[in-house]
Amino acid sequence: MLTYQIRGGLGTQVLNLMAAYGDAFDKGEDIEKVVLNFYNYPKGLREVNIDFISKVIKTNIQVETKNGTDKFPIFNEERIRKVHKHIDKIRQVMPVMKTDQKPAGIPILHVRQIDRPLVPLATYRKLVCFFPRCMVIGDDVVAVSRVMVSGETHGETFKSPHDNDSVQEWFMVYNSRVVIGGFSSYILSAALLNPRVHYLMMHRRSCQQDLIAENDWKCLDLFTKLFDNIDWMEYAND
Repeated sequence: MLTYQIRGGLGTQVLNLMAAYGDAFDKGEDIEKVVLNFYNYPKGLREVNIDFISKVIKTNIQVETKNGTDKFPIFNEERIRKVHKHIDKIRQVMPVMKTDQKPAGIPILHVRQIDRPLVPLATYRKLVCFFPRCMVIGDDVVAVSRVMVSGETHGETFKSPHDNDSVQEWFMVYNSRVVIGGFSSYILSAALLNPRVHYLMMHRRSCQQDLIAENDWKCLDLFTKLFDNIDWMEYAND
């Protein structure tokens, strides 16, 4: 029985745990305990020193917390391949909590602007116009509002009913069918656990590329090659 270190926000915690299970299963082992590391994150980042694993995953493993920076990140080619190899078993041991949350029923556009604004706001404002009906969610209420105003000139846009509750909003993403946006661990984690979620991730050519390390771009490309429900999406912001 093994112990792994994890940290980060909701999506990152889930991805770290998936990487840990992939590694453990590849060794013919199981996980007894995960240690969730809390530390002083950069100012402006919210909801990081919280045990999200216990809020979204029904698991029997022990979750302990401590101050520290240790982690077991998934952004490593070998670990991604192990997750892919054992994905069916990982989904079995990481069942998502049952909720009354219903799918959005329409495409979700995820606007990420606070901690890593990969996709320019202008791109989101143009992209939303391609959808007759669309729900807009994100980490910046002002940016979400601006995107919604743009979308309303071409169709119907809807605000998330859970914009102040990251857990409930994640459940909504997990139960949805199409999510569009830049890279986000929050969305990627839901798509990996639920193969029915089609994650259309903005290609690096449509993003501010220097906000992500080159190795991470290569890892994201590997996700699109290994998992059928994760695809690149390009948009020329002319």
